[in-house]
Amino acid sequence: MEVVRIVLGVVLLVVTAALAVQLWKGRWLFLIAKPDKTKKGTFYPEGTHKSGQCVSWVMVACFAVIATLIAYQMGILSGSDLFAQAATILSNIALVAYCVVLVWAVFSSQKGKEGSFRERFDGGSYRVLILLLGTCVLLTVVGLLFV
Repeated sequence: MEVVRIVLGVVLLVVTAALAVQLWKGRWLFLIAKPDKTKKGTFYPEGTHKSGQCVSWVMVACFAVIATLIAYQMGILSGSDLFAQAATILSNIALVAYCVVLVWAVFSSQKGKEGSFRERFDGGSYRVLILLLGTCVLLTVVGLLFV
């Protein structure tokens, strides 16, 4: 069962890393905003790329939490109490950092600024919120699985 946990953790690491990189580069913006289709092509609202970069920082923090939970599991498997304790401390620090970055990503957009989260929520697009809540659910499930 422990090996399955580690393999699942590595798969989640790859997924969060891919999300972070692709959102930072602006390739998977469809995950956070509904594209506008016109005769000239598909466009995203202004500020979507900046929002994608904010969400990518959340994915980096999520990556750190998952990585430290895997390190904790490896410390348990190896029988090294010192390594497991160090991983626990780093995991707690990463979890606090995740919470701070999550709050920053949601509230970083200034009121009245073009492309802010508030404008997108008023327009009925909840993709960013669903993605961020999905990371919260993912970390809760992973935390229960690894502890």
